[in-house]
Amino acid sequence: MGVYLVPFDLLRLDDMGNGRGTEAVNRALADARLPGLGRIDGEGAGFEEKLIADITSFTQLVEDLEPQTEKVCPPLAKGAQAQAFPAGVADLWLPLEFSGLLVVADVTGIYQEQLTIASSIDILRQQEVIAEIIDFPLASVPPLDPRGYVINDWHDEMERSEDPNVPLWRRDPDIAFYLALFWSVARYSRDNHEAVAYT
Repeated sequence: MGVYLVPFDLLRLDDMGNGRGTEAVNRALADARLPGLGRIDGEGAGFEEKLIADITSFTQLVEDLEPQTEKVCPPLAKGAQAQAFPAGVADLWLPLEFSGLLVVADVTGIYQEQLTIASSIDILRQQEVIAEIIDFPLASVPPLDPRGYVINDWHDEMERSEDPNVPLWRRDPDIAFYLALFWSVARYSRDNHEAVAYT
């Protein structure tokens, strides 16, 4: 049990929205003046990561740093909702360039009443800005692996520091976990041209 981030087979959309999930998502993308799902044809090696840490402190950090992160965002997609933390709320991440949250009203979301879509490229960019601000070494994050749970294991080995002079992520490993997780998954999506989703 629990919540996971995994690659998403776009063919699954055919079983959503009363069999019209693909059509509905393509229509939402077209309305936002974005390329359709036919442009997302990658197939990476795969991965699976479980959301094992408390996300509260990372959510607060994202909110606190929104003035800095929004400076690097592309323009809000036509019809999209502004969203400071797309990685935390979007059901589906697509490797398309836009910002905001697209809501597909005719399709039930994976965890919400309506399917929500974010840009993995925008999510990646946001994590890189946050990492720079809090002095988090992205190079220390292990690569995702088809066997799964790489970021989970990496987080389990971290030790919380009580030293007030060290970077925030060392004092709060849960922040390090979500920054590493969202950055790794968004980069996987971008580099492999593949959709990812919560499950």
